[in-house]
This record gives sequence, structure tokens and C-alpha cells, in this order.
Amino acid sequence: MWSSREYGQVFREIRKKRKRLGVLNKGGRAEAQVNERKKVVREINALLHLEEIYWRQRSRALWLESGDRNTNFFHRKASQRRSKNRISHLVTDDGVTHVEKEQICFVANDYCKTLFTSSLPSQFDEALAGIDTRVTSEMNSRLCAPYTADEVFLALKQMHPLKDPGRMSAFTPGRLITDNILVAFELFYHMKNSGSESGFLALKLDMAKAYDRVEWSFLRAVMIKFGFAEQWVDRVIHCISTVSFSVLINGAPSGEFTPSRGLRQGDPLSPYLFILCAEALSGLLNRAVALGHLHGIRVAPLAPTISHLFFADDSIIFAKANLNEVDTIREVLHTYEIASGQMVNFGKTTVTFSKGVPVDRREDLANALRVNIVDVHDKYLGLPTVVGRSKRVITKDIREKLWKRLQGWKGGYMCKAGRKVLIKAVAQSIPTYAMSVFKFPSSFCDELRSMVANFWWRQKNGERKIHWVAWKKLCEPKASGGLGFRDFKAFNAALLGKQAWRLIQFPDSLVARVLKARYFAERSYLDAELGNMPSYTWRGIWSVRWVVQRGLRWRVGDGCSIPVWKCEWIPGTQSRRVITPRGSQSLNLKVCDLIHLPTASWNVPKVKEIFLPFEQECILSIPLSVRVLDDTICWDLEKGGDYKVRSAYRAIFGDYEADFRSSGSSSLKFWGKMWAAVTLPRVKVFFWRACRGALPTLVGLNKRIPGKNTTCSVCGLKTRQSYIA
Repeated sequence: MWSSREYGQVFREIRKKRKRLGVLNKGGRAEAQVNERKKVVREINALLHLEEIYWRQRSRALWLESGDRNTNFFHRKASQRRSKNRISHLVTDDGVTHVEKEQICFVANDYCKTLFTSSLPSQFDEALAGIDTRVTSEMNSRLCAPYTADEVFLALKQMHPLKDPGRMSAFTPGRLITDNILVAFELFYHMKNSGSESGFLALKLDMAKAYDRVEWSFLRAVMIKFGFAEQWVDRVIHCISTVSFSVLINGAPSGEFTPSRGLRQGDPLSPYLFILCAEALSGLLNRAVALGHLHGIRVAPLAPTISHLFFADDSIIFAKANLNEVDTIREVLHTYEIASGQMVNFGKTTVTFSKGVPVDRREDLANALRVNIVDVHDKYLGLPTVVGRSKRVITKDIREKLWKRLQGWKGGYMCKAGRKVLIKAVAQSIPTYAMSVFKFPSSFCDELRSMVANFWWRQKNGERKIHWVAWKKLCEPKASGGLGFRDFKAFNAALLGKQAWRLIQFPDSLVARVLKARYFAERSYLDAELGNMPSYTWRGIWSVRWVVQRGLRWRVGDGCSIPVWKCEWIPGTQSRRVITPRGSQSLNLKVCDLIHLPTASWNVPKVKEIFLPFEQECILSIPLSVRVLDDTICWDLEKGGDYKVRSAYRAIFGDYEADFRSSGSSSLKFWGKMWAAVTLPRVKVFFWRACRGALPTLVGLNKRIPGKNTTCSVCGLKTRQSYIA
């Protein structure tokens, strides 16, 4: 294979150069020999760097830093992957087991060829009846315009250096996967507490090989119905159809075939194309709702009705629990399957019902749908759909994943620098997704902190190790002497703060409309109360109002929406609120009362009459627009005014630059120079440990273990300085 040919030469050269270096080390110190020795060392270092890259790619541990000779770790990781992915036998549908290499290759190739062969779909018109033209001529002009050098450069820069571009994290700007999760959680919580006998059902679809079964002819018809130009449609179809596949069996390709349908997973274009196809199913369901054949769920009288939630190939349909609506769902799915090539896996598709639906009706409706009944859907988009008094459904998976990562064999082959990167890039990212939706119990955050701290200090299997530096100090920024680890509680609050901020910034989003109708219909989020029987997700979002208020400030437009005495609107001050005593001024005074609107200027005499001198200066420095603009809110901790988890976390944790400066500029310069030093990461971490007194010196051990002997083993004198034990 290519890798063996290209990198095999590297391995041979390393052995050859090392052998030559051994000969030179035994020779004299003549200038020619010294120069040759230096040359060979440089060549070995370059070859070792290539070797590390090779094993890093093979291991797929792309989170670890390069340049620190982690080859041993990468090699074992790659060996583990190869062993885990090895195919020893295959069982066909008729129950026959195939163990011979030729048989395995034949079965695998036959399966893949069948999967990627078109079923020649039809009846496109009926399936596309719910899609309206949305692409304008202006959009088509931009799509069909020639590519520019800047666009190509941007596309290349978005690619990871050691893997394909991969799947995009968000398909539509302004929308997040967590929006779907929060809406789904409210709907399931409503079903859990609904005692209505008519009740509701939630059908969680499992589409068999969803990406692999997308019919190209159907995709073309969908794009034409949306209004895409023929030139653009031809270009897209050309991209996905000019491909051939080889089936890899234990690392070796076996045969080659050309598909006639399917989207390649991992291609950044594929999720968008799949969503276009899924819009046909969404359109059919919306059409059924418009005709009154299907009804969704409404969590409150003023809340929007929701009949389905789609995110890529994760789909849930909501309806009333009666036979008429079940028949409608079956008709819609059948129409979509015939046209698109998609196939619902009814064996894995499940349905759940609201609390009040009788058991016999549940069984009748499930039989009509040909699916299994479950008390609750286990997960939606990777997170639990229902959380009761016990939070085990949230914490169990995270605890197990983190434990496997930290206590497995991987840590045994890492230096401290590697452990630092593992903690930052992997361990601390494991709970991030769930933290964006749920507020973790304080005790669980402490448990996560303990697991990570024990891993950092090499504590495992219940043994006791000294934690030389407190966790709080490890979480301090590197510029102030810490390692930049995350405090889980503060980070959880910052992530939930983003959800809260989005409720304010995007009031017309689906999640904002649902939560507002359910919990604060007559108020704003900042004035909302917890409410009656709140869901667990709303409890978390409601609890972080203080985080939002920490950085929220009103931007003055016309000033009509900003009460002078009650809101944060003054820039350049710590609280952003007026601290001037109100005196005889009206409590209902608004900022617009301080503005001369016709000239878009401040009423200077009135400002000077009401406010203290330093606040006068701040207020009069606020620019006003000659255009009549609405007042808006901004995140005052970022220059752009948009909420960032980073700045919110800093505000919570208290690591602003002002705090850095209070510790002394010389200290900041010292740590900055240390981390910027051109040397191996493990050397930097060792130096950091030495500076923080985190090395096992005799003096240090004596401080933590009373009675520890501090006598030097070399000279026999008492140690007064921190030498390593």
C-alpha cells in the first residue's frame, strides 16, 4: 500500500542513521566528525517527526500535540484500532457463517453493491407536494458565479491537516442542535405530565442506512422544486455521482464498484443534501397539519404547535393518540419511502405515549404502526429525553466515558505534557455537550474535578498521590501561573448562559417561543419566575440569569425601552447601572427623556442636573444615531457585543486581565516567556512544576508528610532548598 511504500523508507532511514550515529559517537572529536555528527542528529530528528506524524494519523488520536515524541502512545493506539476493527467472520441473512477470506470479501462486496444500487424510485410529484420554491434568481446568480481564489483558500483553511473536512457542526447559521434538544425535552416533559385520556404519541424514527439510500434522481427533483438553477443542480449531482468505492477488509481493498445512489458520510456537502431530501418529509407532515389530518403538541395555550422535529437523520413525529392520525403518519412515510429510497427500520423505531393514554389503545396504535412501545425514548440527539428526581440518566454515561479515557491504558504512555493536552482536548470536552443543556448537580461537578485531578497527579486504582497544587490554581490561566484547566461548575453556568442569551437575542426562534409561552408569557426572561412544575432544562436556564446580567448592557437607540434606574445601560462602569441617588426624579424615567430626538443629541443640561459628574461623562460619551433605532442589548464583555462562553466563563471564574495585573506585571511577563519558550512541551511543564513547588523534593515532601527525612543522600546534610528527592 501507499503508506507502506512511502513510510517504510522513513523507518529504514531511521535505523540506518541511528547506526551511523553510533559509529560517530565512538569516533574522535575531529571537526569533520563533529560536523557530521550534528548533521546526522538533525536528519534523525526530521525523520522522527515524520514517524510521529505517521503513527498519529494511524492512531486517529488527533487531539494530542505533535513534536513531543509521543510515538509509543500513537503506535499502541494504532495497534488497538487495528485489532478492534479486524473482521474474523461474517454472517449472512440466511444464517450462514463465512470465515474464509475470499468468502468474507464476496459477502461484503455483494452487500455494499446492493445497498448502493438505485431502486429506480417514482411518484416524485406527490412526495414533493409540500415543498415551495425558495431559491431566488439572486441566490442562483451567486451560486453559479465563478469560484474566487479567496473562496478556495477559505475552504482549504477549514480542512483539518490530517483528515477529511468532516461533518459540519451546524447546518443553518443562527441555529444550534441544542435548540432541538430543549424543545424536545419540553414536549416529552409535557407528555409525561399530561393526564388527558385522548393523549399524544411521539414516534422516533430509525431510518435504515439513511445517507447510503438517498436516490440521486430524487435529490435532483427536490433541488429543482426548491428553485435551484439547472447549472448548479448538475454541478452538485456530478460531485456525488462521479465516485467509485472499494470495500476495505482488514485494511486491504477488495474489489471496486460504482454506486448509483447514496451520499458519502464525512463529505461536508452530504448533511446539507440530506436535509434537502428530508424537507420533502417535513413538507408532507406540514401539509397534513394544514389539512387537519395531523395535530402536534402544544405545551401551553400560546405555544406553537409542533408536529415533528428533524435534525439530519434524527426524526421524531408528534401526533394525537388516535387511529386516524396514525393512518396519516403511515401514508406520509409510505409516500416518502417510495420516492426517496429511504426505508424506515420499524424494528428499531419506537413510540411513546403521554401518561393518560389507556394501555389497550397504546397497543392498538403501536400494532398499526408496526413498532415497539417504550416508556420513554432513551435518547434524542445523544441526550436523555426525560430526567426525574435521580440525575443518573445524565451523569452515568459521562462518568463512564471520562473514566475509560482517564483510567485506561492510554495515560500510562504519556508524559505530563501529554496528560495536560488529554485533559484539555478530551476529558474536559466530554461533558460539554450535556452541560449546554442541563445544569449538573454540584456533587457531580466535584466528582468530575476529582477524576481529572487524580489523573493529572497520576493517581489510579485507589492509590494515594500528593496533589501538589490546588485545583483552583490549576484552573487559573497560564498567564497567571495556572494550566488553564476548566472549573466544571463555572463552565456549566457559562454554557447555560448562552442558552439564556439566545432566548433574549432570538425571541422568534422555536425554542424561545416554546419556553416563553410555557414559563414567562407576560414577562421577559430576566423577570421570569421559575413557574409551576418546571422542567429540568428550564430550571437550569432560569438559574443562570445572574450570568446574563453579569455582562448584559443596553445599547441606546431611541431610549424608549430603557428605564434609567432599573437597567444596565451605562458603559465604562463596573455595574453598568446608575448609582446616582434618584432623589425627587420619577422612578419611571426613561433614557428617551434624556435625549433630544429631533437632533439625535443628549439633553446636556438635564443630564448634568440629574447625574453625578463621572456618570455625566459616561452618558454623554454614548453615541446617538440620526436614524430612529430600537434599543438593543449587547454582551459588554466582548467587543462585538455577542455572548461568548469564553468571556462569560472568565467573568464567573474571575480571571480578567485586571485581576492578572493585580498579581504584578513582572509575574505575567515571566509566565508568558516561559510558555512561549522554544522547547519541548514536557520541558515547559517540568519547569512550571518546579516554579510552583510541585516537584517531589525533600523539603516539599516534609511539608506534606510530617517527619519525612530531609537529609541529603549524597552529602548527609539537612536539605534547606527544594532539590528533587
